[in-house]
Amino acid sequence: MLVERRLEWRCSALDLPLALLVSLVLVQLALGNGPLATWALAPPGPPDVPPSVPALFLALGTVAPAHTARSLLLLLTYAGAYVLVVNLIRTRRQLDRLVSTLLIFGGILAFLGLLDYITREVWLLRWRDSVPTGRLSGTFVNPDHFAGWLTMLIFLGLGCLLARGRSGSGTTRLLRVLRSREGRERAARHYLPFPALVVMALALVFTLSRGGVLSFLVTALLVLGLLRALGRIRRSLAVVGALLVATVGYGAWIGLEPLLTRMWHADYGVRWVQWLSTLPMLRAFPLFGVGLGAYRDTYLRYQPPALAPGKVYYPYAHNDLLQLAVELGLIGAALILFMAWRVGKDLVGAHLLGRASCPVGGGEGGGARRSDPFSVGLGVGAVGAVLALLVHSAYDFGARIPANGILGATCLGIATVAFHTRFQPSGDRFLTRVRGFSLERRPRIAAALGAMAIVLCVAPVPWIVRPPLVAGRLAEAERSGVDRPTALRWIEAALALEPLGGRALALRGRLRLEAALETWNVGVTADGRVLPTWDERRQAGLPLLRGAAEDFQTAIAQVPTDPSLHDGLGRVSWAFSQLDTQNAPQHLASALAAFSRAVALAPHDPFVHWLLAVFAVPQGGRLTEIGLRAAREAIQQDPGQLPDLVERFLPLGLSGAQWVVMVPEVALDRAELGALFEERGLRPEAVYAYQQAIRVAPAGQASLMRWMLARLLLRQQNVTEALGEVDVALAQDPDNAELHLARAQALEALGDPGALAAYRLAVLKAGVQGGGSAAERQPFGVLPPRTRALVARAIQEGAGPARYRRALARYFTERRLWHQALAEWEAVLAEVPRDAEAHFSHGSVLDGLGTGDRALQAYRQAVALDGTRIVFRLRLAQRLWEAEQYYQAMNEWRSVLGRDPGNIEARLGLARAAAKAGDRLEAAREYARILRIAPDQPEARREMARLGRAVGG
Repeated sequence: MLVERRLEWRCSALDLPLALLVSLVLVQLALGNGPLATWALAPPGPPDVPPSVPALFLALGTVAPAHTARSLLLLLTYAGAYVLVVNLIRTRRQLDRLVSTLLIFGGILAFLGLLDYITREVWLLRWRDSVPTGRLSGTFVNPDHFAGWLTMLIFLGLGCLLARGRSGSGTTRLLRVLRSREGRERAARHYLPFPALVVMALALVFTLSRGGVLSFLVTALLVLGLLRALGRIRRSLAVVGALLVATVGYGAWIGLEPLLTRMWHADYGVRWVQWLSTLPMLRAFPLFGVGLGAYRDTYLRYQPPALAPGKVYYPYAHNDLLQLAVELGLIGAALILFMAWRVGKDLVGAHLLGRASCPVGGGEGGGARRSDPFSVGLGVGAVGAVLALLVHSAYDFGARIPANGILGATCLGIATVAFHTRFQPSGDRFLTRVRGFSLERRPRIAAALGAMAIVLCVAPVPWIVRPPLVAGRLAEAERSGVDRPTALRWIEAALALEPLGGRALALRGRLRLEAALETWNVGVTADGRVLPTWDERRQAGLPLLRGAAEDFQTAIAQVPTDPSLHDGLGRVSWAFSQLDTQNAPQHLASALAAFSRAVALAPHDPFVHWLLAVFAVPQGGRLTEIGLRAAREAIQQDPGQLPDLVERFLPLGLSGAQWVVMVPEVALDRAELGALFEERGLRPEAVYAYQQAIRVAPAGQASLMRWMLARLLLRQQNVTEALGEVDVALAQDPDNAELHLARAQALEALGDPGALAAYRLAVLKAGVQGGGSAAERQPFGVLPPRTRALVARAIQEGAGPARYRRALARYFTERRLWHQALAEWEAVLAEVPRDAEAHFSHGSVLDGLGTGDRALQAYRQAVALDGTRIVFRLRLAQRLWEAEQYYQAMNEWRSVLGRDPGNIEARLGLARAAAKAGDRLEAAREYARILRIAPDQPEARREMARLGRAVGG
């Protein structure tokens, strides 16, 4: 324009709403996050009053100004692409060349991606820095975003085919094409986009993108409906049908099974939960929203437990339309709707259907309607590309990706130019208002504007180059195996480019904190100096902690809603309390405030609650109560935190009541706490936990809790109390085989003859349960996974009828009722033939009945199934020896000594074998080894004396 000495601005329907939208974002930046930053960095308040995030409706513009500024630049980039197309593409040839370039580039990239995908090797697109995931993604990191990009180009290409039309018809046209070289070349150029469309459509299928395929189908229906309204459906259907046939044919040839599997077996509920949990953000920030691009900094507060907060991070809403409404508030949502209505009214209502007036002076009613095939075809294809992006954005965040956003803006510009330009042989004419400023007689102004244009082109270069440079330096700092000094140098290099970069500040603060703690605890500085005294360590560590605190505070001022920054500041204050003991109470109060703010910002994240609990519980007094409540919240969000917290708090000597306060008021959590105590030998605490679990247990769980308590009481020899618990549980669940087994064990411990009847009743009840499914055969029926795991920890040998027959068989065996025991053990083996212990007990019973050969075979089977049990091998060795199979017996004894070199029985066996074989020297050596292990072993002393006399004689 400067060369032509005339500045022009082609008015479009997007100008006004886009200007209003940019103004809204500027207002967000002007308001900033001052009140929220003040709250985040405020001095600590009373410990009994946990900090809560203030309600900010009008005073807050954006949660994270830096992220909003970056998103505004991205929005302006999209706007720049649109403005360039509208103002610089003026002729049909330029428009056709732009579309052809996009299609050729898309076809080439899709073809290269397909080759890499089919060969399963990255050799054509080796410059990409993302790891292959088994889905076609081209040069994109996310295959879904590549699918969105391809979908837009496919519809643009369909529009290009429709725009080129055809001359002649039927046989006449075909003959003319075949006879003329120019005709053949013209036809080849005419249909050249079609192969590119087939390649891109095939690549779209193998991205395995559900959103991409769905957006293609939905947009195809919308475009066909639009073409039907225009009376151009026949040729459009032919083109779309040919494209679909070619795509499906090639896809079926290569294989569509992965796409179909992903379509049918995907978990769609996660997206729905995220959308529902995002809506409260709009209620909390109704007018201006949370700030453009600040969704990632706010959603942590609303992320529900179903989406695994602390483990899974959601920087996007997976719905760009919903995310825009949340980030821009009701005002911004109204502007977006106004933009969509204004653009739709212009492109579709006025220039396609002729049912509205062009808002920028392009005609009214029938006068605005375009009829030439080139404008209509290309315009419909470009509108279809924009619709495809909008449809895909309803369940993904493709529009946030610069490649997709720029292409979408370009397609919108193409549609605007196609509908607003009259292409004629005499010259192309833009139909809407054009604002111009002549520079014909203003050379100085032209020169100044030229210089300004150059400056404006150069000025954004640092903004463009800086983010990847900073990201690269931080990636080097976080690379595995990098030492702390090197990492700090990389971070300093990143901060030199972006002094207020929150991520870099947080990394430097974390490394400074680690260096300070290492200096304090180990006495070695980062440069290798050894500090022997505590004062020297304190003097070296305090500056590092001050620097870390400044880093985290500066980062918090940039993004006050990031809980990880508050966690970092809390850790620094916690470390301060250890080094600066004179001001420890103030530092502890600051740490408590920081950890509590992190909890307020991520209330469903178990890890922030865990950190508050780990900090507060050891402090004593009121802080211990706060920490126990935080531990309860952490366990409620993630029950897997319970074992770790128990291990950490065991040395503190908490009371039973405090332990119970630490877990949610749920029977299962309290029972799991009791099981952890039981495994660690803390039986009184376990009894108390089980009793508290019984107090809050619902009717369906009460018998289970009483059973766990009864088992523990039996091990403590509190048999009468255990029997009382079992009887109460049986009154609630009379058909439970496990309860009958516990009752039989209690009666046996009391010496009550009724134990036999109880054992038989347990076997009977287990037989009744055995007819159902695997879950129904469990003693407590169908249980949730956590409850089932708890029962499995208690019944380590597994439930089933064999468990209860085994108990009855043991009862008979201990009382030497061999025939009854034999029948039961054989019944057990019939059900579980690979049970090594059952085979061993079966052998013991056969021994009792005097059938040594069968007993020996049973012992062999037990050792074959479980050769790690020393008692099995010792019994087998003894029976082999008695059966005069001496070498086999010696091998078994040697196997035992290989596992347990101090086993006296095995060494005695080898010594006896050596003596029997006449090897007195070897026997003496074995007896000497036994005496070194057990100097008072009588047989070894006696045999050593006898062997000594024999040798001396």
